[in-house]
Amino acid sequence: MAKFVSHYKWLDQNFPKFCAKIGVDFETRCKGIVTCHADKCYGYESYWKDEHSISFEHGVAIFLLSYLKPWSELSRVDENGKWKNVKIWVAEQYPKFKSI
Repeated sequence: MAKFVSHYKWLDQNFPKFCAKIGVDFETRCKGIVTCHADKCYGYESYWKDEHSISFEHGVAIFLLSYLKPWSELSRVDENGKWKNVKIWVAEQYPKFKSI
């Protein structure tokens, strides 16, 4: 049986590296983002995992980008000004971030 690791612990260990790989300075742009927003993802876990084979932790990491520019401008509203579901946006973005 796989050992359970809290997504918060995973993010503490991996999100700064994830950010560095995509050119985001974690220290200046992301302090507190995990604490403030990572809890909002519990409802998306089965969608990401079961329907898109995205690990919850990786989905949360991509989700957190939706609070940072330029992704914040792309993740919530589509080009027609209509509301975009962020859980779907994460699934759409996953191929770009899969190897990170």
